[in-house]
Amino acid sequence: MELSEIKPKITELFENSINVISVGYGYKTKNGQKTNQKSIIYRVEKKKPISDLSEEEKIPSEVEIGGEIFVTDVVESYRFKSHACDTQTEQQCISRVTPYSNMWNDTLIPNRLSQRPLKGGCSMTRTTIKGSGVGTFGFIAVDSETQSLVGVTNNHVAARIGFITSDFPSDGDVYYNTLVEEVYQTGEPEAIITENEKIGRVRNAYPLRISQFNLIDAATIVLDEDVIDNSVSFNQVGIPFNNAFPFATSEEIDNLLLDDSTVLAASGRSTGVKYSGECPIQIDEIGVNLFVDDYGWFRNGFTVQNLPFSDCIIYKRSNPDCLYPSYGGDSGSGVLGYINGEWKLIGLNFAGGGNIGAMCRIDHVAELLGLESWDGSPKNFLDKDNPEYYYSENFSDEEFIVINGKKYWQVGLINNP
Repeated sequence: MELSEIKPKITELFENSINVISVGYGYKTKNGQKTNQKSIIYRVEKKKPISDLSEEEKIPSEVEIGGEIFVTDVVESYRFKSHACDTQTEQQCISRVTPYSNMWNDTLIPNRLSQRPLKGGCSMTRTTIKGSGVGTFGFIAVDSETQSLVGVTNNHVAARIGFITSDFPSDGDVYYNTLVEEVYQTGEPEAIITENEKIGRVRNAYPLRISQFNLIDAATIVLDEDVIDNSVSFNQVGIPFNNAFPFATSEEIDNLLLDDSTVLAASGRSTGVKYSGECPIQIDEIGVNLFVDDYGWFRNGFTVQNLPFSDCIIYKRSNPDCLYPSYGGDSGSGVLGYINGEWKLIGLNFAGGGNIGAMCRIDHVAELLGLESWDGSPKNFLDKDNPEYYYSENFSDEEFIVINGKKYWQVGLINNP
């Protein structure tokens, strides 16, 4: 059965479930071992005896989809949290060492150092969290409309408030837009960040919605031309491949679960390189609907919990003794898959918890942000210092508008332009 037939049912089950973290499609686990039985997987914080559950909380033992019966699997799980690193809430991710297996390794990883020429997988910060927060600069792509190079990371790494303005408080006291955010690499809180660390400016953060499903958590960055080298900047820090990475197609991503041997690789600010060795990473579920906590704030430290996402991918370490496929600070990192003899970008990491990580699919990122993969060929560069503005009144519910054939992205609010 095609994944496209299964996803609508996953959404229905997720929307009609109580106290569930996520619902996805994967292989059933029995006695701690993955079987070859495809199942609909429910993640919950704590499994309870059936006698302790209300009728609304009970999960069916099997589900029919298009005439085919799928068993269900209920798995105890950590809650998903957005994985930027904020010194105010997550001290451990600031440490100069990396979480690895069940202990802290004492090795300083290169992802946190200055990377020139710029490469994917390195630490970055922005104007409004400089010195107190950090995430990962994921990779470089091509903006389809202008054929210009842009950096790619998460919305919540690039923006202080990345929500659609129609979800902003109606009293209108939140005047913030992402164009104020200059981007720095390295982004380490203990580093002395000067103009020399500046690599560009946030171009747009695809707006998140509080009460509707989100397909992506992604943003793009206008880059300084002098930090790019066409012969190496498509690489990922610490991953031993010197080649550009095409985007996986929708069909290839849909079939990831069918090929259980698909090898993954990623490079992130906090956990460093995840490729081969004792603790590699692998696909666990696809077509996943999930809730993610700790998103942004409007005022007074308010954070959004239970932000809904759909059609995501859950991944984990292949070795159950290894934790942290993603950790605070890894948000924004690209995830690679070895598909049909070629390494390709399959997703953008944005969340995790304990032994699981979550990525949004690269085909959704490319479609919604208008991106193409970069092959290292010469491209244009946008003017980061003189962006074109268009002002509209009130709180818009549109991600972008087109005026005279030109696309203008929603970037926030401003008072009395």
